[in-house]
Amino acid sequence: MPKVYLSEKDRLCERLAKWVYGEMKARRITQKKLAAKMDIRQQSLNRKLREASFDYEDFVFFVKEFRPDTKTLCYLIGYE
Repeated sequence: MPKVYLSEKDRLCERLAKWVYGEMKARRITQKKLAAKMDIRQQSLNRKLREASFDYEDFVFFVKEFRPDTKTLCYLIGYE
């Protein structure tokens, strides 16, 4: 059964989480290293990724860190 999102925000946060996981894997960056750059604990980053619970500051950090192309950025913000 497909996953149902209650709001557009939930859908966008889930997209961001999946994209961050993919970028971490592609660039071979561990959660520990990424969390250190975010100035949070690894456990906190893990929880944010698992629960897809991000705020604006997290989004901005990920965009600055991973520098997505225009097409990817449009996908992340829901402007397909």
